[in-house]
This record gives sequence, structure tokens and C-alpha cells, in this order.
Amino acid sequence: MCTEDRYPNLDLASTRPFPEDSSFTIIYEGPQNEFHVKSLPSNEQHWFRVRACSNNIMSRWCNKTLSVKTKEERGFSWDRAASHKETVISMEGQRVQRSPSSSHWVCAFGNKAFNLKRRYATIKVSGDSPYLYVGVAYKGAPVAEAYNNVSVLWRKGSGDLCFHGVRLNRSKLPSVSSASGELCYGGGDVVGIMVDVKLGKVAFFCNGVLARTASGLRTDVDVLPFVSLGSADVVAEFTTESFIPTTPRDFSSQRRLRS
Repeated sequence: MCTEDRYPNLDLASTRPFPEDSSFTIIYEGPQNEFHVKSLPSNEQHWFRVRACSNNIMSRWCNKTLSVKTKEERGFSWDRAASHKETVISMEGQRVQRSPSSSHWVCAFGNKAFNLKRRYATIKVSGDSPYLYVGVAYKGAPVAEAYNNVSVLWRKGSGDLCFHGVRLNRSKLPSVSSASGELCYGGGDVVGIMVDVKLGKVAFFCNGVLARTASGLRTDVDVLPFVSLGSADVVAEFTTESFIPTTPRDFSSQRRLRS
């Protein structure tokens, strides 16, 4: 068995003795003298042992064990390959905006789907233009439309929610009570997106305060962070937030939409 540098989530530690009575799961048995381990879960410890076979006679397990500590998972970034070709994504992949030469809506996908462990993303919004939607979309969604029937998006400024292609005006949705009144977001705010992939629910936060929740997401496809940009003035930037808001109490509600 061996590992290679091209697997960035591996952090190899030195070998060390391991108790003989420990149980191991055989992940490969065959004639190859190299075996590549891929897609190990992040931030976990793994141990590997090897034994040789010659003329169908198995040797004893090696008394040294390779200890592998996978690194903590990196945060979200924008996926160049999946996003519209007229998006401009920063070198590190954290910021996205529309190309100044573009004259229509362009969209960008995050690089990872939400799952049971990775359920919260934060996006900082910059710029004065209201032509921006932040939210989620299913893998393979169109990237040249403001919103569609395979996305759930929250509009900058107006607070309108577009759920699977249906635009719901803010005036028809009572907002969560807060000291600042109705919750919308604008330039300088951080939009939080929380997804429950098991129950098919999504919640939107503005600077850590709950603003909108909705249920009815598909649970049989990947759900990814998604933005629609209708102006070169607005920028959407993934941020690393150590604080994750409390899961909304009504996340298990069967009601289709609630604010």
C-alpha cells in the first residue's frame, strides 16, 4: 500500500507499533505491490498494516503500522468547471462576480454538496446592485438564469424567495421578528445557508440571524451552494465562520414554507 501527494487530504505520520489483537478490515488483497487509498473521511485517524504472500504462503502481519491522520476538510470554494464561463472567480476560488463584458445573468456553483456533516455555508455579499440571488441548486442546474425550478434562492435587497422557480414576494411572507425589523441582506452582510439533506430543508440567515426557512428540497440529488449574478458590481465570497447558528426549531416541520 502507498499514498501520494496528489491526495491533499492525507497527512502521513511516522509508523509505530500497534497491538497484535487489534482488528483490521482488509481493503485490498491481490498481486499488486502498490495500493492507493482515496477519499478517506476528513479529520480522522486511520491505521494500515501490510503482509506479504509468496507461493501462496502468507507471512505474518508487519509489526509496524502506518498511521494516517486526514486533514480537516477545507471550506467551500467556487467551482470553475461547473459555473458559467462569464463568471470571474478569484485565484483562491473564494470570490465570484460577473464579467464586466457580460450582459445577462450568470451563475456559480460551490465545489461541494451539502451532507450530514457539511450542512452550513456562509457567503459575504459586496456591492450596491440588487441583482444577486444567494442560495442552493441541484447539481446540473442551468447557469444562465436568475432562478429556475431546480434552485432555492434568496434575493438581495428585496428579500424575495424563489422556490423551485416560483417567486414569492417578501410582502406575502411575514419575516422573523428582530430588532432591525424585516430581515433582508445587502452589501457587507453575510448570508448563511443551512441545509438538512435528510429532511429536505433549507434555512437562510443574515449575519447569523434566522431570516427564512423552507422545506421541499429533493433528497435524491446533490444540493450545492449557488449564486446568480445579474451585475458586475456584486461579489459573492465564501467565508470561514467558526460560529454555526442553532438549527431552527421548526426544521422538522412538514409545512412547505415558513419565514
